[in-house]
Amino acid sequence: MTGVAVPARVTSVDRLSPHFVRITLTTSPQIGGCQPVWDQRIKLLFPTPGAIRLEGPNWYADWLAADDDRRPPMRTYTIRELHESPDQTLLAVDFVVHPISGTAGPAVRWATAAQPGDELTLIGPLRGEPAMGKEFAPGAARHVLLAGDETAAPAIASILADLPEGLTGTALIEVPTSDDVLSVTVPEGMTLSWLPRDGAPHGSLLQSRLIDLLGTPVGGGDEVRADADAEGMVWETPTYSATGEPVLAETIQPDNSYYWIAGECTVVAELRRRLVRDFRIARHQIAFMGYWRQGVAARG
Repeated sequence: MTGVAVPARVTSVDRLSPHFVRITLTTSPQIGGCQPVWDQRIKLLFPTPGAIRLEGPNWYADWLAADDDRRPPMRTYTIRELHESPDQTLLAVDFVVHPISGTAGPAVRWATAAQPGDELTLIGPLRGEPAMGKEFAPGAARHVLLAGDETAAPAIASILADLPEGLTGTALIEVPTSDDVLSVTVPEGMTLSWLPRDGAPHGSLLQSRLIDLLGTPVGGGDEVRADADAEGMVWETPTYSATGEPVLAETIQPDNSYYWIAGECTVVAELRRRLVRDFRIARHQIAFMGYWRQGVAARG
């Protein structure tokens, strides 16, 4: 894995809604250089009793080599806001949280209890080097559709903030409740629809609205698999497949639309299947990312 591990310190904690907490971190000026931010991913290592502290470019080898009870839990997040200065980098991360229970993971436990001054380890892109960890790549497309659940909300909001001029389209964000609708800047030519589940099945509103937007299915498209990688995740973009399956080399043309879909694995896989099979949308026009899988604890 690329990136460098550096200490990060909490500077502020803001409860945005029942299920969103924004935590602003100050970290080394080594981190950054990834403007526009879009859906830039970072990794966070959460402090737990007895866990080792990792730092530097060789952090991943050290993380893998650590005993299970000494290995800090690792999770992947997207940057919601990024501010760089010569002496530090300030970045905000929006955490999806829920009431603490016996099944709560280390990230939810940490974010729920976080206070200014708390520390953890951050792995991010290095200033001065090509930024890795972004998937938003509309090519020459002039129309985009962004769709995701609450775990994709920070990335969608960040993409909207940095959207290339002249793009038009729609963003759909499904969230747990009506109280989780956030204030997001939407550029001219784009529309944003919040879809509060309020008890509806996860992904049901996202699928229904997306199909409504696309109109009448034409059918006859390719039947696509949504194979998972070794850890049960699904991830395929116009240039990469987590399963190792060859990807197509076509470029996205100005008259094509570009589809960015992220969230729970089974939901995004079904959405992509419907796009390709029922609406005959070319696979190279779709990026779909399984950020998490229902009932499966994330490894990183």
